[in-house]
Amino acid sequence: MIEPRVASPPPADKADVGERWKFAQQMEREFWLSLDEATFHAQEAGYQSLAGDLVRHARTRFGIRDDIRILQIGCAVEDAVMHFPYGKRFAIDPLADFYIQHFERSRNPSVTYFTANGEAIPFVSNVFDLIICNNVLDHVLHPEKVLRDVRRTLKSGGIFFLSVDVYPEATYSQRVAREASGVVIDPCHPHTFTIKTLTGLVDTAGFQVLTAGEAAAGKGDEAVRYCLTLLKGKGLGER
Repeated sequence: MIEPRVASPPPADKADVGERWKFAQQMEREFWLSLDEATFHAQEAGYQSLAGDLVRHARTRFGIRDDIRILQIGCAVEDAVMHFPYGKRFAIDPLADFYIQHFERSRNPSVTYFTANGEAIPFVSNVFDLIICNNVLDHVLHPEKVLRDVRRTLKSGGIFFLSVDVYPEATYSQRVAREASGVVIDPCHPHTFTIKTLTGLVDTAGFQVLTAGEAAAGKGDEAVRYCLTLLKGKGLGER
């Protein structure tokens, strides 16, 4: 097993989104390489629970069909797609090759992996019945591009599950102001959202909210995990 090394965050004068994204990728490698087995199994229970919730949504929406197509964006070593019990399952992640090389759990034969970013999903349009984006959107280079490409690849009537850590309005304003002054608060999370800014982004991208709820974020600050089940609606220029 490769020993993790400690990465240094980008200095404030180079802390643009691209530099922070590169830093976050290195931190992600180190996180998984150093994760102990007990913590992994605790996380695994959460992935299994999310998969169970998504199965119920899918069965309500599509019935029990072995031919449904499922994509997870930002799959990491393991996430909900690995525990979905049926369907044609795919996963993309910028570090997919790294995960497959170093972690047996990422060699799930039921899931086809691609090394790719959410901004450029490597599939044709209107192909997926269910797309999962779990705790990823605040890590990416361009959240709006990810949402646009999700909408492009999601079938009409398909389900998009999106979970994002969000902050209270006052905390959001403080974080944005400090970042604007050159203070890097959270180098692995270049984007900060509130419920209002997130739902505005989702609406602009052309999604309709089916369900919404909150869960613990686990970040040790004021963030909560905001979970949305979305349907593909009309985008800009179609209204």
